[in-house]
Amino acid sequence: MDRKKVIAALLPVGLLLACGGGSGSSSSGSITGTWLLNGISSDTCETLTALSDGTAVYGLYRPAKNGEGLQRLTYTWNNNTFTVTGVQTDTTGDWNGFVAGTSAPFTLTGANQASVTSSNQSVTRLTASTSNPLQGTWIDGTPSSGNYGAIIFFANNFYLLFHETSSTGTGIEYGTYSWNSSTGALSVSNDIFLSIADFAFSSASTLNFMVSGATGTLVVNGSSPATFQRLERAP
Repeated sequence: MDRKKVIAALLPVGLLLACGGGSGSSSSGSITGTWLLNGISSDTCETLTALSDGTAVYGLYRPAKNGEGLQRLTYTWNNNTFTVTGVQTDTTGDWNGFVAGTSAPFTLTGANQASVTSSNQSVTRLTASTSNPLQGTWIDGTPSSGNYGAIIFFANNFYLLFHETSSTGTGIEYGTYSWNSSTGALSVSNDIFLSIADFAFSSASTLNFMVSGATGTLVVNGSSPATFQRLERAP
């Protein structure tokens, strides 16, 4: 695969994602959150979750383009320019989505919309939902430290799980889910892609995820609960 062509194809979309709230951020508006770069479906998932501390996590499942995995990045945002300052983790193989030192301009077109000024291509930010309290990005740990778990629950019942630790490995899981908001019972099916050796929803016997405001409590196989915080603002 031609690495330069891959980078050129990705940059017009990907560099929009973390343009607000990072180190050196502008007061023109924060776009911290999870941005959807492509449609979420059985054969496509491409997101970037930008945190206010200048850390971002890029998630990818595009088998038709030979791309699966995650990247953990650092970035700065200043004067309408997003710049990747470092790539700490990369499991995307030949895809090579982000490269340190690359930058691009973008334009915010709404509270949860942005477009690339050069190609006029739009991306959308994931938001919390009153009808589905599980929808959104849930984080346990500190991504900047390289020791964290994160789960993105999409509106169309797909989910993307990130996991990065020195003890249990690094990777993603992508599949579909159903959730009982009253009991917290979480079921996953159609495990589309899995690259985590020692931690996965699809291998669990029971899952429970209770939501209270911006806090989520996950119990796997009846074990001690793990506490997650939702990145998105309450609806």
